[in-house]
Amino acid sequence: MFEAVRGRTPSTRPRPPGPSIRARTARTDTTPPGPPELAHERLTLPLAAGLNDRGMNLDDTDSRAPRVVLITGAGTGIGRAAAHAFAAEGAHVIAVGRRAEPLAETAAGHDRITPLTADITAHGAAEHIVRTVTDTHGRLDVLVNNAGIVGTGNLGTYTRKTIDPLLATNLIAPVLLTSPHYRSWRPPAG
Repeated sequence: MFEAVRGRTPSTRPRPPGPSIRARTARTDTTPPGPPELAHERLTLPLAAGLNDRGMNLDDTDSRAPRVVLITGAGTGIGRAAAHAFAAEGAHVIAVGRRAEPLAETAAGHDRITPLTADITAHGAAEHIVRTVTDTHGRLDVLVNNAGIVGTGNLGTYTRKTIDPLLATNLIAPVLLTSPHYRSWRPPAG
């Protein structure tokens, strides 16, 4: 048995059950393929429950009202592309990041993108961000926890000093940003 499994090539490996990645994603624009440096302009958003084929949440709110979208790490890369994609669909986007200049570049030319400079790992920042969004727009329809950092060591080299920022950015901040909305987003039990 071991030899038969070991001898398989990637093309003969059985596929896991369920739809392919291509079937679970939707293009958010019609930009033709281009050079890799423009890849962030051709963002593909994953489909999820409550999202239409363009990646917009259509459940539980007036479908005529623009969605209110909060995106962390929106100053560059995937966060910036997501902000542009949601704004192009008519959403009001709150673009959160630590540095004002990249956020201003994200919002440039997009009247539906509002930059909000904040370090999501700072004490009280998540509560401040959520309060700012709900005070301004009355609700939050979509939360994209995009901000994240990667450790450069291996398990044997991590210390409290190196692991704390990873946990604060990748775990604690997303939980604190999500938890105020959990009850309203959670499907009914049963």
